[in-house]
Amino acid sequence: MTTENSHTDAVERQFGDQANAYLTSAVHAQGKDLQRLAMLLQPHGYAHLLDLGCGAGHASFAAAGVVKSVVSYDLSAQMLQVVSQAAAEKNLTNIVAKLN
Repeated sequence: MTTENSHTDAVERQFGDQANAYLTSAVHAQGKDLQRLAMLLQPHGYAHLLDLGCGAGHASFAAAGVVKSVVSYDLSAQMLQVVSQAAAEKNLTNIVAKLN
């Protein structure tokens, strides 16, 4: 097993099972930081944003309402499934979740 694979596996074990909890966590889902992010992105509606280590996608969701497109990237496939499903439910069609 390579170091990269063992790290990815460790991330999946640590965060994958908690993906839905991160999505519904009030601490992660709301806050002035997300409001501030959306405000700072307002002048950049043409931008393509990369959310590295997106987790359950809260920053991606905040940005998607403002920028042209968002690529949400995480090492956890389960987190990305949560992001894709939540983006679809929120009708945020400009978010693409990427594993590789």
